Amino acid sequence: MVDQTLAGIVLAAGESRRMGQPKQLLPFGERTILERVVDTLLTAGVGEVVVVLGHLADRVRAVLGDRPVRAVVNVLYQQGMLSSVKCGVRAVGAGYDAVLIALGDQPHIEGAVVSEVMRAYRAGDAGIVIPRYGDKKGHPIIINLQKYREAITNLPEDAGLNALMQEHADDVRLIDVATEDIIRDIDVPDDYTRELARFTERRSSL
Repeated sequence: MVDQTLAGIVLAAGESRRMGQPKQLLPFGERTILERVVDTLLTAGVGEVVVVLGHLADRVRAVLGDRPVRAVVNVLYQQGMLSSVKCGVRAVGAGYDAVLIALGDQPHIEGAVVSEVMRAYRAGDAGIVIPRYGDKKGHPIIINLQKYREAITNLPEDAGLNALMQEHADDVRLIDVATEDIIRDIDVPDDYTRELARFTERRSSL
């Protein structure tokens, strides 16, 4: 079932400097890292998926093929992740009252986790929902755009999205999930090797 009031944003604009090559394009099973993230959101049933591109935008866009997503280019991607969040929020249609923000380097997160975060948001009245594993917060997160669209776009670049969470801590709901996948990402070659090995092991155990 598609939630026509909730949009998804995939942040995939970075330069992957620590990886040494575009991590969005690295293979992860039969698909690339970015394809897996995007497909997970599509499967979870968000109403629209906006993919924010930046570095090597044309090459990264090409791997998305004919998927029903909207790719937008953040020309300010070198300013950091918040600039991509802002770009994505601006691109989300006015008809969506909330946005789910996912990182483009977490291909191991399964659809069940995304759906769990979405259910938690719909079941409560908090404007911000963040998954937590142990004492660590992770992604994807959901933010009510009716409440915070303007606040996000007005955040100073050196503050980061965490500034919004801190300022509105009384409107944040943390939900505990059973997997540490939400706090794992891929930044350096060792991360990629580790996560690919975990992915392969999971598949072989099914």
